[in-house]
Order: sequence, then C-alpha cells, then structure tokens
Amino acid sequence: MATTNDLFAQAIKETKHLHCSEVLLVRDLFKGYEWNRISRRDRLYLETLFLNYIYTFGTHLESIENLLLDSKNIKSKSFDDFICFYNDNFSRGRAICMKAELYKRLFRAIFSEDVLSLKKIAITIIQEERKLGHNVLADSLEKISITEKPKYTLFESKKSDSGLSSLPKSKRTNSQLVSYIPREQLKHHMILPNEVEERLLSIEQEYVARERLKKFNLLPKRKILLYGPPGCGKTLSAERIAWNLGLPLLKVRFDSLLSSYFGESASNLRMVFDYCKSEPVVLLLDECDFIAKSRTTTQDVGEVPRIVNMLLTLLDEYDAPGLVLATTNLKVSLDKALFRRFDDVIEMPMPKKSERTRLLEMTLSAIPISPDVNLEKISDQLDGYSAANIVLIAQRAAKICILAGHKKVCNEHFVKALEESSKF
Repeated sequence: MATTNDLFAQAIKETKHLHCSEVLLVRDLFKGYEWNRISRRDRLYLETLFLNYIYTFGTHLESIENLLLDSKNIKSKSFDDFICFYNDNFSRGRAICMKAELYKRLFRAIFSEDVLSLKKIAITIIQEERKLGHNVLADSLEKISITEKPKYTLFESKKSDSGLSSLPKSKRTNSQLVSYIPREQLKHHMILPNEVEERLLSIEQEYVARERLKKFNLLPKRKILLYGPPGCGKTLSAERIAWNLGLPLLKVRFDSLLSSYFGESASNLRMVFDYCKSEPVVLLLDECDFIAKSRTTTQDVGEVPRIVNMLLTLLDEYDAPGLVLATTNLKVSLDKALFRRFDDVIEMPMPKKSERTRLLEMTLSAIPISPDVNLEKISDQLDGYSAANIVLIAQRAAKICILAGHKKVCNEHFVKALEESSKF
C-alpha cells in the first residue's frame, strides 16, 4: 500500500516542478485545518490543485491562506463541493491573468505608437464586456469606436496622409530631423546625357528586381552618391527615382540634425537611419558635404570628425528596405573614405548642346514658338549655363511673352530673358 509520502511525491509531479519551498509552505498551511471528511489521497490532491493555482497565476501564499480561511466550513461539505469552490476561484484567477495580459498589450501599443494594435485591443475589450453581460457598456464603447474621428493628439504623425509612421525628432528640441516631400510635389521629368540616364535607370530596375536578385545572393544598388555643379539635376534625380519607384522621399534637415551639444549630432543622424529600417523610403542627404567633410583638412575638432565617423559607420551598416541618395557640389572636399561606402558614384555634368535644345523644347512645349526663333542658336548662347538656369530662362521668356499680350514666344523675349539672367 502506498504511503502518504508516496502519494504526496506523486502529486508533486503534477505541479510542473514548482519550487520545493512553495510545496512545503502550502503543505504546512493545510496542517492547520481539520479535514475530517477528506481522505489523505484527496487532501494531497487538493494540495496539488493549490500549487497549480500558484504556478498558473503567480498568486502569493497569503492569498491562498485567505482562500482557505474563506472555506473553513468546507469540512462539513463533500469533497466535490470543495472542488467546485476551487474551480470558481481558478476561473476568477484566469480572468485576472487575462486582464493583466490585456493591460500589457495596451501599454505596449500606447508607448510604441501602434494605432492598429490599439484598435484591436479596443475590439477585444468590447467582446469581453459582452461576454460578461455588460451589453450597455459594450454598446457605448462600440459607438465611440465608430463615431470618434482621429485628432492626432496622441500621436504626432498623420499616417493616412503620408503613409509613414511618426517621423524622427530631436530628443532635446523636438524638431523634425527629416522633411517629407509629398508625391504631388516631386519633379520627375528630366533631360540627361544618355550615360547618366542609363545609370539612373539601372538603379530603378535593380530595386524593382531586388527579389529576383536575392535568389542569386545579389543586392541592388541602395547607396548612391551624385556629384557635379549646381543646377545639373542631382536633387531632381532623387525626386525622379522616388517618383518612379513609388517610395516616399525624406530629406534630411541639417539645421535640426546638427547640434552644438557634444555627441548629439551623431545621435540624431543614427536616429534618422534607424527610422529608415522600418519604412521603405528614399533618404536624401542633399549637400552632404555639410556632414561629410574631410577629416584631414577641416579645422574643426571633436564634433565634425565624430559625425563623419558616424556617417561612415551608418553607411557600412545600412540594410534598410529603401535607398540612400547623397548629393554634393564639392566632391574634392568630401572625406575619401566616403566614396567606397556607396554602391554607385555618378557625376552629373553640365548639359551639352543637344540637351540644352531639348530642355528649351520641353519647357516651352505648352506655348507656341514663333518661326523666327532658332532654338539651336539660342542653345549655343546658353553654353556654360546649368540645366536649372536654362529652364529658368525659357520660363522667363514665356512669361514675358504672356504679359506682353503676345501669342507666340519671339526672339526679343529670349533676348530680354537672357539679359535678366546670369550664369550659375
């Protein structure tokens, strides 16, 4: 015949290996009560139940003792009555445990600014209230979830407008570190030399085919440096790539990123790159020589080398779903270590005669041109002008024509537009 200790040892195996101190303390609690109508085997089973209660809900032993005090009259009842009493408390404990998990989910959603999870939690709460029979409260909560409109007071971003989560901000000044450029503001019509056009097109094609490339353990070009004279299409190329790929364009705000506080600039830059890991975007570092000066020629000490080192590190570690495009007018002033961090370095040259002519034709495509206007000759006069300046001159000639009440752009309009313009 099995002894009491044997039965107790067998019962302990069912408690999922609770700590021995908890087992002994619960056993001592039971010694203080008389269980006249309960056999030794049933008492051991009850001890096992209470140990499981502790294991499941993490209840303190004081709570178990209170539970026993509330049930002192159980000795006058049957063993089955006590089991029902236990099950009621077990269900109550399970409900408390579920509510605790709900609170944890709620707090995670609030502090991670996850609006979608918050809505799911709200639906769960409504369903739980209905199960408890609180139909009036459940109806009120459901009405609020339908009628209330978002005011964006809890979260600072409007994801429905830009499709992006909250943009990174400086922790000290709370100013945005990047600017979102809406798709309707992106300029994407360009006139470029054939070799430059082919290289930009290859960037777009590789990004679109990134999944196919991945099968062969190949990666698309994701880090691009564009350099060249001002007004030759570096920033416009970034806008064009963002437009063609359907990605949001984020432009780094160096006025907010750079700080006089020790180490804050590098920290802000890392925050921007960390954000790009969660969102497929085109990150534009326009005029990046601002933060990528050569560490050997600069007279600054401390902060400038630190932010250059951080930029080099972040480019090395870059593994985001989008692209990084950097532009500069001053290639010679950049740190030499920067160039090998990019997958492609593209020069944006001054427009040649054929490109200058096409720029004039494209800019004036919406207005008639007088037969006496020779665009080839005008393009010769614009030798040395940047693409941006050529477009500006053509637009100015069109405005002069319209304001003068003429129906066609004439030579005199171009002459006047050239007089008002300057090379840059």
